[in-house]
Amino acid sequence: MDIRYFQEFIELSNRLNFRDAAKKLCMSQSTLSKHISAMEREYGVKLFRRDRHEVALTEAGVTLLGQALGIWGMYEESLAAASSMREAASLNVCGLLGSPNENATTLQLIGRLRNQTPSISLHVVRCISNVPTALAALLRQNEADCVLAFGLSNSIATWDGADLFSVNPIWRAPLYLVVSSASALAAKTAYTAEDLIGGNFIHLAGPLFTPTWNQIQLLLEQRGIPHTVKPIATSSVYDYSNLELGNCLMLMPAGERPALENNPNYTIIPPADPSLAIQAEEMHLAQNTGPSIETFIKTLREVYGSRE
Repeated sequence: MDIRYFQEFIELSNRLNFRDAAKKLCMSQSTLSKHISAMEREYGVKLFRRDRHEVALTEAGVTLLGQALGIWGMYEESLAAASSMREAASLNVCGLLGSPNENATTLQLIGRLRNQTPSISLHVVRCISNVPTALAALLRQNEADCVLAFGLSNSIATWDGADLFSVNPIWRAPLYLVVSSASALAAKTAYTAEDLIGGNFIHLAGPLFTPTWNQIQLLLEQRGIPHTVKPIATSSVYDYSNLELGNCLMLMPAGERPALENNPNYTIIPPADPSLAIQAEEMHLAQNTGPSIETFIKTLREVYGSRE
């Protein structure tokens, strides 16, 4: 049984509502229900009475709650102690830094930390999804210390458990316009918002790319730019580096350019307006904030700030 089940049990005991507890824990109701059932099998007793109208602790549940609070409290104290010891050890990071397009940035970041703060060792954890809830789960499961992605604050604003996380702005990534080299727009040295009106935009669809597209679409909507969307299933940079664009447009954060620059069929155009950009942000568990993470955030801003 996973020790985090105690946290879930405590949260459900406090709220007595599976939907509200699952939302606070950033997980699905079905997952929470399975974990509670696993605890009941482990202990051989029913912890909750459940029917259509209410959820209530059983007598066994009340007894276990007092013990669970002590167990979870000791676990959180051990995490805090381990975090302080990790100040001279390593940070596991994932998200944008795990993208092949960010290899140069990651190497620069590792090199700068090694020179300026040798006590901090950076390790990139590969992840299969940049969806904010999936990244939050990696933090809660201690599989990552920090994550970097676009639009985290927009997503976390809708979470009931938002106070568990600390989100920090890192870099405003300019959006580059990618068009077919045969397009009339290819002659432009910089594009404007007016050039995007009525465009049919490629939506790179997949767990690694949809979160970025969501921020691009939000920007288009906020700027009142009418457009249509053409979804393309995408699992890696290789899926879009040789797309036939035709009359479609594609907007890419600056960091994605390396995958496209060597294709003679593409023309990549910078924005004339610096506000045509999306926000890259770092997120970590608020309880883990400490000198190592603060140094990492500062260095991350320095490295990304030197890019444009």
